[in-house]
Amino acid sequence: MRILAAAALCLLAALPREAGAQQVQSIAAVVNDEVVSAYDLEQRIRLLLTTARIADTPDARRRMQGRALRRLIDEKLQVQEARRFDIAVAEADLQRGIDLVERQNNMQPGDLKRFLATRGVGFDVFVNRLRAEIAWSTLVARRLRPAVRVGEDEIDEVVERMAANQDQTAFLISEIFLPVDSAADTARVERSALRIVAAIEAGARFAEMARQHSAGVTAFEGGDVGWVRRGQVAPQIAEALAGLEPGALTPPIRTDAGYFIVALRDRRSPDEAARTMVTLKQIVLPLAAGASAAEIEGQRRRAETIAASITRCGDVEEVAAQLDSPQSGDLGTLDVADLPAEFRPIVRETPIGRGGDPIVRENGIHVVVVCDRRTEGLEPPDRAAIARALSNTRLALMARRYLRDLRRDAIVEIRR
Repeated sequence: MRILAAAALCLLAALPREAGAQQVQSIAAVVNDEVVSAYDLEQRIRLLLTTARIADTPDARRRMQGRALRRLIDEKLQVQEARRFDIAVAEADLQRGIDLVERQNNMQPGDLKRFLATRGVGFDVFVNRLRAEIAWSTLVARRLRPAVRVGEDEIDEVVERMAANQDQTAFLISEIFLPVDSAADTARVERSALRIVAAIEAGARFAEMARQHSAGVTAFEGGDVGWVRRGQVAPQIAEALAGLEPGALTPPIRTDAGYFIVALRDRRSPDEAARTMVTLKQIVLPLAAGASAAEIEGQRRRAETIAASITRCGDVEEVAAQLDSPQSGDLGTLDVADLPAEFRPIVRETPIGRGGDPIVRENGIHVVVVCDRRTEGLEPPDRAAIARALSNTRLALMARRYLRDLRRDAIVEIRR
């Protein structure tokens, strides 16, 4: 990246919370003749602070400033490159992305926009970030994926490794990956990783932090990796997982590629390899953001009454229609091990066709109804899934190199 005018970038420390006309016109950076305004930067910092659940203070803004500007510059480069290849993001694709984020955060349609507004973040800020993400992934898929090849011998190697590790503990994990492209970046990336860990430990949602910061192939799914065993992950990660309890987070783990932050969601011993599959429906009583203890207790009691009234799975749709609850309905057939920890004992013990004890979560109270439950043995390795995983890992590496080349060739001017 060719920098024409470097600056200390302290322009936001004294900015008021409401952006005036002068702030809107101020320029934070110019990327190949396209402007990143000080307003863009201020809004992105607010978005990062909001998703990380960090108090909006002058010191926090200063610490978040460099990261926010780097992301905005990268997004400019990604969108410019997508435009060069005539890639445009359809409104339908944007809406699907918004819907996915709302579902991942247990929100009803429209809640995300309202939530950001309460934090002083314009919805267009989130949409622009999403647009860049979709444009880049489309470009990468179109230009790079055809060049990715996975051989049968590579799949065989993974299958053999999985077979050799079947008698070992399995871990259900999520990840955040921060690449280190050069030795000069090591200290900066490590500091970023430490800040992300601190934010998650302070209450930030891991999935949203993964979407915001991870360069891994699982970023769009909130960092969800699934079940792994030793031999399927880097030795440093396997060692860290061995001493971790479910619900805990690793410190930043240095590998040859960069830093990983890993959340252990669950673990199971080899004798627990048989899977319990459940077919579920749910009723969700929404909770407003910042609901009081009395409001939560009132909804919980209401949920108890609803749960007691359910005698068959068919009751769920009728109750959901009466409640006008769009989050309620059929969840499909799932492995109990893949469910959130607070759901597992309830779906294991609740009689078929009955409503389970209410589960209080951040944005709603869930009543889960078990329609079917069965035990299955360990399935043989899915070669197609292995091929997809290898392909996606290779594609992510190629995408990082592509972006690195764009940075190298770009003309970027950072203003005071």
